[in-house]
Amino acid sequence: MPTLKKIADVAGCSMSTVSRALNNCLDVSEKTRERILQIAKELGYFQRKKHIKRENRKKNEFNIAILCPELESIYYSRMIIDISRELSRYDSEAIIHNYSFDNDKLRELLDACHNDNNTDAIICLDTIANIPLFDDMPIICFRSESPCSSFFYDISAGMNDVFKSLNENDTIYIVCEDKSVSQEIEFLKVARNYSSINSKRFFSSKRFESAGCEAGEYFIKNDILPKAIICAYDEIALGLIETLKNNGIKIPEQVSVIGINDIPTAKYCFGGLTTIAYDFKSVVSKMIRDLIDNLKASQCKAYNYIVPSRLIKRNT
Repeated sequence: MPTLKKIADVAGCSMSTVSRALNNCLDVSEKTRERILQIAKELGYFQRKKHIKRENRKKNEFNIAILCPELESIYYSRMIIDISRELSRYDSEAIIHNYSFDNDKLRELLDACHNDNNTDAIICLDTIANIPLFDDMPIICFRSESPCSSFFYDISAGMNDVFKSLNENDTIYIVCEDKSVSQEIEFLKVARNYSSINSKRFFSSKRFESAGCEAGEYFIKNDILPKAIICAYDEIALGLIETLKNNGIKIPEQVSVIGINDIPTAKYCFGGLTTIAYDFKSVVSKMIRDLIDNLKASQCKAYNYIVPSRLIKRNT
């Protein structure tokens, strides 16, 4: 049976090198790649792989790998639930892989999933830099500029509503952490349209509620009281509000705090957390339907999906 291990044994190299060579990774020399491809061809690896994939797809029951950067965040766990439920409507299964924001592990998972005969497609819930394109396997990922399917959260509508509520010379902050780059980018884009409003950023090395507490302590220590604060996640907003309230700051009378994501507990905290909600469910059904159609037709047609957002005004 022509497996990666068999090819590695014949080629006298590691399975990892074989995998990277078969996926045209640039860190494998041209000479080594050509030798491995020739050995794989002689052993019938490509024909066997195509045969197994073809037999699997005749059943119209697919296994979809979901590559998740972390399992701690409610944001990602809710996406996994929505995708898994939609896949079940097509008698297909989700296989969850966590790579803990480790890009090297992500690349290894991409190779492993591609070379796994029982994995039919890949959905990555984060951006993939220099994403490899597999002719025989559809890929969907977040914010990709490569010619594969991708989805993008349009946060501008919700943020615009926040900026519209401010007056000239008001100050608004966004509180971010290292993992919330996309929220910061969208904040800066919207801020360009409101030049009379002072837009500032606070970065925390901590995560979730702890990041919000750190931001609150910073504002109190430096006697900063902006008109509004947008937090990259609802969890950050909860930590921020708790810290500000404990220091006598009234929410929203003195400062408005807005979260992002509308986590399930948001409407029960502080009389209801004002938040910018993403409507992922509005696109996930089409995204999965297109993916299944691609698999049934043995094609990798690319689609782009925009996830809309809206401001939910509550009590903060």
